[in-house]
Amino acid sequence: MFENDELTDRELDYLLKQWHAPGAPEGLGRFLLGPPKPWYSRLWTASIRIPLPVAAVMLLLLGFLVVQLRRAELPPAAIENAPLGFKELHPVAEFKPRIIRGASADN
Repeated sequence: MFENDELTDRELDYLLKQWHAPGAPEGLGRFLLGPPKPWYSRLWTASIRIPLPVAAVMLLLLGFLVVQLRRAELPPAAIENAPLGFKELHPVAEFKPRIIRGASADN
């Protein structure tokens, strides 16, 4: 069957069909992957990849929600003592200007 040092395509195909790859050594998995770890230790090292624009939008939404929740938690007294808005402003009934001459002068 094998007459020359060079093999024909047909002979190479025949040899290839009969050849079986050797199995991997038993310790190869432990060597490459390390010792097996318990399932709960993977929770501490797990990661989720998120594109930067999605992460930025999520942070903005989270900040908006925090502001809204803090605003909702304000007691009514804090809202009453808040600075006046445009609707609450009225003109002064009597205007009495006072001149302050210096820090040590009586006012």
